[in-house]
Amino acid sequence: MSGALPAPLPAKCNMCRKIADKGYKSCSDCRKKQNAYRKQKKDRIKLGGATFMFDEKTTVEHNPSSSSSGLKRKAVEELDDTLERMKKRLQKKRVDASSEDRMAFGTEFQTAEEMHHEVKSLIRKNKRLNYKACYSVVADPDCNVAKRAKQVTRDIRKISRVPFNHKATIATPTQSSSLHALKFRCTCTSEQKPVDKHNAAAGSASTPDRTSCQGEVEITVMNDSRHPSGIAGQQIRIHIHH
Repeated sequence: MSGALPAPLPAKCNMCRKIADKGYKSCSDCRKKQNAYRKQKKDRIKLGGATFMFDEKTTVEHNPSSSSSGLKRKAVEELDDTLERMKKRLQKKRVDASSEDRMAFGTEFQTAEEMHHEVKSLIRKNKRLNYKACYSVVADPDCNVAKRAKQVTRDIRKISRVPFNHKATIATPTQSSSLHALKFRCTCTSEQKPVDKHNAAAGSASTPDRTSCQGEVEITVMNDSRHPSGIAGQQIRIHIHH
């Protein structure tokens, strides 16, 4: 008989012991499962734990320990708190910016004395004036916006020496619990030379005629909530146009 060696048996899969594919140590089905397992293992690490299905028969469930689950939950809660704080901070900045724009009015002074001094100087120097100014004070529970407006009206006449008819407004006051606005007629006079053809022909000088400038003085008091510590305030505005 011939001494030829028998043909080698086909290699078996090192996982399921079926016939392995040529050139591989495992069958195609096992390689697919192994590749799926590796891929989903990476996904499991990213997601922090889940149940993964490889095929109809194989299920791998990842159950994180109670300690790791607690750490994850704590991290999520801390992240939520941080995001909530950032959201509130952003909203506050938007509100503050909106409040700043709404409260901007002409020249803003630190005190009433500074404003009265400036207004008094301008009234003396300028025959024509269109001036806006404001300042803020701490709100007094016994002095609402209407009372404050009356006080400022008196101070504008006596301290700043602005001439206007404080006894009667020229428009219905704008008033609410947070704002009170008054508008008065300016009583300063301007010189106008009357047209006199006879005197002009004779070459004589005409006498100046003094008339009201018909200007306006507006005083507004409104709530001011811009204080960084939340202290309630009132903003006083004046608008002189004559």
